[in-house]
Amino acid sequence: MNQAVKTRIAVFACEHSAYFALEKALSSLGGAIYDGSVHLFSVPCSGRVDVLHILKTFQSGMDGVLVLGCFKEGCNFVEGNIRAEKRVDYAKTLLQEIGINPDRVHFEFTSPALATSVVLEAVDSFIKKIGGLGPRVWDVRGKIDQSDKALGQALGIGESSTGSLPEGSGKETLEKEAPGGGIA
Repeated sequence: MNQAVKTRIAVFACEHSAYFALEKALSSLGGAIYDGSVHLFSVPCSGRVDVLHILKTFQSGMDGVLVLGCFKEGCNFVEGNIRAEKRVDYAKTLLQEIGINPDRVHFEFTSPALATSVVLEAVDSFIKKIGGLGPRVWDVRGKIDQSDKALGQALGIGESSTGSLPEGSGKETLEKEAPGGGIA
């Protein structure tokens, strides 16, 4: 697992299911198991994780995003987990459209009754999967800004709050993208 430690992922975990299992596991292991490669965020419900949260997470420099929600019949907010799964699927579509491998985002149904080891295995499996794709080597900022604008226009809310990219911010990298357009 040490070779995957360099991979940086964000985990949005429902506070009613996976969050406590992960927090307990990380504290019992001293937090050193991931050496800062896993950024854990507690959310009141996985349904609160929006597509823009996922895109902005990549924009901030993460290699992958894992959303952990309750089992289908076990959501405290009835359908939040189903909405989260659909949003993750939509985020995958947007990532693919801008040339980023959609496998960098994943949704997993969990339960507070699951053993800590099962939840840790879901995180470990995702880290290995992302590690196999390689580190984030693209300038995602401009691509996310473009996707953010397109999403805003599709929703009829006009310009995004991200604005345009300043000179030297990587905009030039996007214009010189390699033939084939795909980026892992």
